[in-house]
Amino acid sequence: MSPTRKEESHQDWSGDYAFRSYSFFSKIKRRNWIADSGASRHMSDQEWCFTNYVPVKAGTWPVSGIGEDSQPLQVAGYGDVPVMCCVDGSYNRGVLQKVLHIPKLGVNLFSIKAATSQGFKAVFTDCRVELIKNGAVRLAGMSNDNDLYTLDVISCHGKSITLEPKMESFSALAKSTPQSVHLWHRRLGHVAVSTIKKMAENLMADGLVLSEDFKKDIVCEGCIYGKHHRLSFPTGGRTRGKKIGDLIHSDVCGPVSVPSPGGAKYF
Repeated sequence: MSPTRKEESHQDWSGDYAFRSYSFFSKIKRRNWIADSGASRHMSDQEWCFTNYVPVKAGTWPVSGIGEDSQPLQVAGYGDVPVMCCVDGSYNRGVLQKVLHIPKLGVNLFSIKAATSQGFKAVFTDCRVELIKNGAVRLAGMSNDNDLYTLDVISCHGKSITLEPKMESFSALAKSTPQSVHLWHRRLGHVAVSTIKKMAENLMADGLVLSEDFKKDIVCEGCIYGKHHRLSFPTGGRTRGKKIGDLIHSDVCGPVSVPSPGGAKYF
């Protein structure tokens, strides 16, 4: 991982591949990054997490070995993915470079080959994987029930994130299309907009991804009506009845367009 990026054409990336069994993908949460020793590049199906995104002409860049029935999947673009990594309770920022965007992939693949080409050393044990560089563990993960290694990595898309240093794990965003803050305001029972923004910035809820309109103030008609208060009834100046029948309150409907058989237009 590196904060710098060098442009290159996709023709230089021909022959990409990944060897994971497609049947495993349906059992993996789409928010997870899987350490894959067979993938030639980092790959993701989640377009929202990319920066410096470069689209690719449809049908010009197949990736072999990862589609259902071994059919190649098509790359839609490539770019960088800002991430935050957790190693033994400590958090580090980084950028996965030259990540392929493959919409039909259904999983995020962290390429061991791409990492080792950047000077990382991968160490696998029965239940743990570590990516080491310059003598320090930069990324780590654990094996799951499918014998795949899930990394403690979260895509953060350049957001300002504050995490407690003693947390043993942290929330990861599921694949989600960015939605307006007004929609999330209604989904969450008309909670304060400032609370929603804080939840999104601190990754406090899986899948809560805001579109660019979160920078604007919103006007919620329902909240305006709900917070209205009724004026008090006047205490004086009213006509009061002294006996039954002196003052009658009733609802009247009319005039109606078609009168009754007796000619009445009110009832």
